[in-house]
Amino acid sequence: MLFNQYLANQQVNMRLINKAKADTRALALIKSFCQQHSIFFLKFL
Repeated sequence: MLFNQYLANQQVNMRLINKAKADTRALALIKSFCQQHSIFFLKFL
């Protein structure tokens, strides 16, 4: 019982970690995109 609970928690943790990694990667992509196109964005601000 306890071991099953541990495994379930591990799966949830892995899912959260993977989501955090994906979010971080997405933020990095957005950040680099904004830096590359900052002149383009500034024209519209």
